[in-house]
Amino acid sequence: MRKIKGFTLAEVLITLGIIGIVAAITIPGLIANYQKRSTATQLKKAYSLLVNASRQAISDDDLTYNPPEVYDVTLGSHDRYGIFATYFAPYMSGSTVKISNWRAKTPAGESAYSAGNFQNGCYLANNGMCFIMTNHGTNYFYVVVDLNGPSGPNRVGRDVFYFALHFIDTGVKIDGHVYQVNENTTKEELIRRCGKEAAGWSGGSTCTELIIRNGWEITKDYPW
Repeated sequence: MRKIKGFTLAEVLITLGIIGIVAAITIPGLIANYQKRSTATQLKKAYSLLVNASRQAISDDDLTYNPPEVYDVTLGSHDRYGIFATYFAPYMSGSTVKISNWRAKTPAGESAYSAGNFQNGCYLANNGMCFIMTNHGTNYFYVVVDLNGPSGPNRVGRDVFYFALHFIDTGVKIDGHVYQVNENTTKEELIRRCGKEAAGWSGGSTCTELIIRNGWEITKDYPW
């Protein structure tokens, strides 16, 4: 009868070491890919919430909005002019006003003045997303979403994203065309302004448009 030879302790330790090395190399990548897919999916859900609410607002014959004569710059405020309260909150099931105590950071790591100012409150959706409304005078209006509320990383381009709001004849429109961004803006420019050196009041604001152009996916060239 043939005797089956077992593994020596050294062979077992070598095998376990190889498995550990492979796991150390592959697992972080798998986790990052999952986080990217989850983030892109959540961002698309946030967009759908906003678009569906705005469509309901447009079809609401009882909706009235009286704009001020002048919109001041309110990057540090939240929905000062009641835009979100008029066009979105009433049409988002379970939306409530939440007083918050967290701030997000730009991709460069500095405190985000506009996108991160959740300390002044936000509209909390029933899925845990928090929305704030801010504007830069009469030229640029933003809806900013933190996809997971106060939970980390609270960083623009990772779980905090800008949407641009435009007033149109029939009501409002939501897209990713923030300050100095339109359909002709190059992908390279979007990546630069979404990258890890992006700072200032609009640092990371182009990340949403970059994901939209990539078919609601976070691709390899995205500055994650």
